[in-house]
Amino acid sequence: SCYTWTNLDNWVNYAQAHNMRLVYDWYVPGWQCGLGPGVDCRVMPTNITWMSNLATALATRYAGKIQYYETGNEANSFFQGTCAQLVLLHNTIYTAIKAADPKAIVGAPNMTYESGNGACSTSPTPVPNGKEWIWLQNFLQTRDSNGNLPTVDTAGEHFYQVTAVPLDSVGDQFLTTYNGFRSVMTAAGISKSM
Repeated sequence: SCYTWTNLDNWVNYAQAHNMRLVYDWYVPGWQCGLGPGVDCRVMPTNITWMSNLATALATRYAGKIQYYETGNEANSFFQGTCAQLVLLHNTIYTAIKAADPKAIVGAPNMTYESGNGACSTSPTPVPNGKEWIWLQNFLQTRDSNGNLPTVDTAGEHFYQVTAVPLDSVGDQFLTTYNGFRSVMTAAGISKSM
């Protein structure tokens, strides 16, 4: 009763009515770190239990309706806490969603097509522009404050064509990015079938 679901209900109902599969890109609501509504928090919530409770409520309400979750939106650019904090945040969301909806597919925080300056962008390996799979590798190799590595079902990226280049160059970029991600995901044991 403490959450307002109207907008998300409308979105989910529209998707259900049109036979669409949904991906929910997670962000930390501003109220979880003392900011106002409509603002996303770019650091750890004041209380991690708040995030667990929200993830549980959301996944329970939309079980079977939202099929995919990504635990952070373009985290390589926007999350300004440490990589270990981002892993803790991810693990908290992942655990809550899976407990409420075991069939949901929960991915790592997604990335944007740039090296970024957010968490996991510099350690253990600095991420050059256009090689976000190194960011994913950094994330997957980092332990949270409880000593746990992240558990992920899949990983994704928001890939934008920033400049107008010939189509064959865009295709090369997509293929290079896919191959980089697939290599990191395979090394981490992340299935191709998700």
